[in-house]
Amino acid sequence: MKTYVIGHLKPDTDSVVSVLALAEFYRQNPSFNRQEAEAVITGPINKETNFLLKKFDTDIPKILTVDDIQASDQIVLVDHNEADQRLEGMRAEQIVEIVDHHKANLSLSQPIFMNFKTWGASATIIYYLMKKHQFAPKKNLAGLMLSAILSDTVGFKSSTCTKQDIKTANELAEIAGISDIEALTLEIFKAKSDLSQMTCEEMVKNDYKIFEFSGKRVMIDQLETVEQQKLIDENKDCLLKAMDKV
Repeated sequence: MKTYVIGHLKPDTDSVVSVLALAEFYRQNPSFNRQEAEAVITGPINKETNFLLKKFDTDIPKILTVDDIQASDQIVLVDHNEADQRLEGMRAEQIVEIVDHHKANLSLSQPIFMNFKTWGASATIIYYLMKKHQFAPKKNLAGLMLSAILSDTVGFKSSTCTKQDIKTANELAEIAGISDIEALTLEIFKAKSDLSQMTCEEMVKNDYKIFEFSGKRVMIDQLETVEQQKLIDENKDCLLKAMDKV
């Protein structure tokens, strides 16, 4: 029996880093009964995440398919909870835990462990769990967790950023030996905003989630760049066609 720790469709940095961090935490804490915890993702990573994994000398997690999951395996959802954001074909009865910072929209047939916080990143929640159980991440993992918080909170400028995120980021920076958080933030923004090699369809599906509002499924995509107007002026027609296609 394995425990797959998995993020959402179209994985972003917080999703990828958080599954790595939580799986490592489980492996070092057998009392959680998460046998053979393995960090996995649902698809290819983006440029920002690839840059950060290389920077902190960490391997890309395995892409999981439904065929990989055995009937006896357990699943822990990280950074998402809604059915439309999960790996397609995943059996809900195999979900044993959820760690997330988004609005809950769940319909499960059995009780599970849930850890939801109104913080700016899932990495913040996982560090909170680590501290609670007196576990400190290694230097490279701490650097990745710091980066995940900076990415999801847009360098602490997002409306979702909390005092807990900032406190956690500073503690992780100390563990990682990073003295200049602002410089790391700029590196992240530079990697994130490089859209030069992306097609319009890739832009539209860059970092999306599907939500249900009043019985209708709504796709919300996030694309971050420092040249918003230039992007629209040069790609408006192409982006509209890509939106119609997806």
